[in-house]
Amino acid sequence: MIKWTPYSFLRITVFFIAGILFYIYTGLEFDHYFELFACFISAYALLYFTIPKERIVYFKPVFGIIALISVFLFGILLTKQKTNSNDANHILNFNGEIYYYKGLIVSELTEKAKSYKAELLISEIKNENGWGTASGRILIYFAKDSTTKMLKYGDRLIIKGSPNLITPPSNPNEFDYKRYLRFHNIYHQHFVRNGNYLVCGYQPINVIKEKATAVRNYCDKILRKYIHSSREYKIASALILGIRSSLDNEIKEAYSNAGAMHVLAVSGLHVGIVFQFLMLILGRLRKIKYGEIILAFILLVVLWFYAFVTALSPSVLRAVTMFSFIIVARAFGRQTNIYNILAVSAFCLLCFNPYLIMEVGFQLSYMAVFGIVYLQPKLYGLVEIYNWVGDQIWAITCVSIAAQVATFPIALLYFHQFPTCFLFSNLVVIPSALLILCLGFTTIGASFIPLLAKGFGFLLEKLIWLLNQFIFTIEKLPFALIKGIDISVFESWLIYAIVIIFLIFIYFKKIQFQVVLFSLLFLFSIFQIIELSIQKNQKRFVVYNIHDHSAIDFIDGFENELICDSILLNDKSKLRFHIFHHWWNKGIRKTNITPSPTSPPLTPPKGGRTGHPLSPTGGKGGGKVPPLGGFRGAVDLIVWNGYKILLLNKDMEFPGNLGSGSPNMSRTPTYYKIDIDFIVLQNNAHISLRKLQEHFIFTKLIIDSSNKWYYGKKLLKEAKAYDIPCFSVRHQGAFVWDI
Repeated sequence: MIKWTPYSFLRITVFFIAGILFYIYTGLEFDHYFELFACFISAYALLYFTIPKERIVYFKPVFGIIALISVFLFGILLTKQKTNSNDANHILNFNGEIYYYKGLIVSELTEKAKSYKAELLISEIKNENGWGTASGRILIYFAKDSTTKMLKYGDRLIIKGSPNLITPPSNPNEFDYKRYLRFHNIYHQHFVRNGNYLVCGYQPINVIKEKATAVRNYCDKILRKYIHSSREYKIASALILGIRSSLDNEIKEAYSNAGAMHVLAVSGLHVGIVFQFLMLILGRLRKIKYGEIILAFILLVVLWFYAFVTALSPSVLRAVTMFSFIIVARAFGRQTNIYNILAVSAFCLLCFNPYLIMEVGFQLSYMAVFGIVYLQPKLYGLVEIYNWVGDQIWAITCVSIAAQVATFPIALLYFHQFPTCFLFSNLVVIPSALLILCLGFTTIGASFIPLLAKGFGFLLEKLIWLLNQFIFTIEKLPFALIKGIDISVFESWLIYAIVIIFLIFIYFKKIQFQVVLFSLLFLFSIFQIIELSIQKNQKRFVVYNIHDHSAIDFIDGFENELICDSILLNDKSKLRFHIFHHWWNKGIRKTNITPSPTSPPLTPPKGGRTGHPLSPTGGKGGGKVPPLGGFRGAVDLIVWNGYKILLLNKDMEFPGNLGSGSPNMSRTPTYYKIDIDFIVLQNNAHISLRKLQEHFIFTKLIIDSSNKWYYGKKLLKEAKAYDIPCFSVRHQGAFVWDI
């Protein structure tokens, strides 16, 4: 049986997290949380001071239950207090139009393709009642120009206009950016045009953050100066200083596919490398008098300085805080286990910001450390290697396996992929990261001697080049990456339960744990069978909402046909963000690509084909359709599973009379109406809705996202006047039709 006594603070942290998650997921507003919390605290104190000390031992379970419920309620109370939208002055609680508002830039400017992005902390707003106090954070996008580039952390601004609420995902299974920002207490965004803002002061909210940012920018300039290759410089800047905004998608995808993306995000791995390196070179200090205290002081100074150099990056701060607790506990010889130390560090971080529990980085960091602490020693002890190089390789392998076992359910949930070559890549990536960190800081430190810095910069550039070549080679290996894995939150918890019960069974070797293990595996299998059965019979027609693009999808079982413009087809990042998550959720195994009728010719990707396989001339669901003679313009008719979809993608001229009848046409006094299920309007094609209604009988007119926003709004208004069923993808989100 598991003894929980040594893990006292681990229990406390678990119930604290449960309280946080309860409030986040339920949002249950109860006015008497504080009174309930005070009641349990009072009950605990009353029992403690009234029960004779010699009898307290009999009441330990009662004390434990009251304490854990109190911690649970404390988690709820703290999360409610840290939810900024509960503030009466929060911008979310203001009604009516905002004319102007004042705010402070509280983040660095991030350069985007057409704008600069930053976070703004609002202090005042002006509406019809004049200026008033306000609060809240918003995302600001500044149009690019020479003056905008000069904006910086700490600038105080007056901005004309009203922030807009962030919209929810507009495509099925798309990444929920609104939810992600809500966990950062951000609910609004605003695109500010040139001339609509004024810098009215400089008042950094955090002087330490300001100085740290300046130091990081100085270090970045040194790396830029001594690393001449753009690609190698960007990786050095990301790996050493945590500046990832300039990384291109090709690099990100290559490192992700090779299972080495963690090396580009300055986080617990980098802090752990610095910690282990310092322990290696300073470990002998522990043998002298007060050596533990001296070593702890040096470690804390170096780790916190590293956090400072990375501009106090949240991921580095989390990792440094975690290691700080471990260092202090070791220095003072506290007889406590590592699990309690990790639990204390997590508790403190969550007290500062309970929404950290929803951060992928926070989840991965702590799960990786827990996995390494528990599994790595056990794996390492399975094989004894007397060769030093072999022993180090085996140690790194054990760390990689332990971390992967502990984090792969989270990775599957959020990233939908599993790198099969992670063991091989980490054998090179982790030692390389150590060398790159050392060479990087040596280059920065030697910048006062240009010739020396130039030499170190040259070595650093070549080392990163070699690492890149290795990563690109790993990425191209067959089956290096399993993509498109889709699991739910419940299934991720179920996988964790299976892993934990398996480890418990291995440790205790008792039959009851084996029974539980097989029961969980059976339950997981049932979920997968049900999901596959649903996917096998699915039939779905989707018109996606992708800004300035046309994308129409026909899903039939495990196959689908995508009709989209060639520009979108070649933009993998947009496809991944807007479409791929939906395909993974629907279990799509085979995709055929068809360019839009107005797209220029293109070479289809592997597995794709040109033409219109869904058209009457062939393909799944194809059939006879009435001729569209007499119509002029780009008109494309698709038949899919008995449904007729008409694509109108250029200005259309209507005939005065369609001539002889057809079984699929209904007669009117002057001409025949054609039966169509859906009409999809594309590329701002100018048509007369009145004539469209006169010539066609249709279920719905769909205005896709290749049309301009204002044109879609105009057509919506016109369709309402003619009583035409109309759906604008840009205004209402993706159109989804399930058979």
